[in-house]
Amino acid sequence: MNARNAIVFEQQWKSEQDIITLMIKEMKEYKDVTFETVQFSPKAAEVSSFCHLQQKDWIRINFDAASRPGLARGSVGFVARNGCDQILSSMAKAYVGILDPLVLESLALRDSMEWALESAWNKVFFEGDSLAIVQMVNKNSSFRASVMMIIQEIFSSLPSFSNVRVSYCPRACNILTHNEAKSVFSSPQ
Repeated sequence: MNARNAIVFEQQWKSEQDIITLMIKEMKEYKDVTFETVQFSPKAAEVSSFCHLQQKDWIRINFDAASRPGLARGSVGFVARNGCDQILSSMAKAYVGILDPLVLESLALRDSMEWALESAWNKVFFEGDSLAIVQMVNKNSSFRASVMMIIQEIFSSLPSFSNVRVSYCPRACNILTHNEAKSVFSSPQ
């Protein structure tokens, strides 16, 4: 968990040395997932990011989550773009009583996959800023019991796409999607 999340979600203050150590670890994890993305379909393009796809028939969906402990609500949001990077649609959904960031991020990916399938998009590039979720899906790595069923639902959805990729993107590239997720907090409950 990064220093910001430790403060926001767990009210833990990290020392400078702990922050530097975490930063180095997260940078290594980012490099690992960026250069070793697993393909889920033999037909999927051999590329490292959506920007290189240059295919108009692909859809990119960014997914993210947000929480408001004071309201006891979490939310997920997603933004869909076409191959020319034009926004097609966006969506947000609230979850009452779910505040765990990892659970919310996994719900964001699962819900964005359901949304893509309902929209009949079958060549989809999913991007999220939760490195842990991306690694769980791409490397089938170990995961907490709290997200096990959600990750299994994600795995079950993958064969429904003709081409699919799940990739990490830095938080700075996911601001629009994060704001979409937060939008449910300003709407009437």
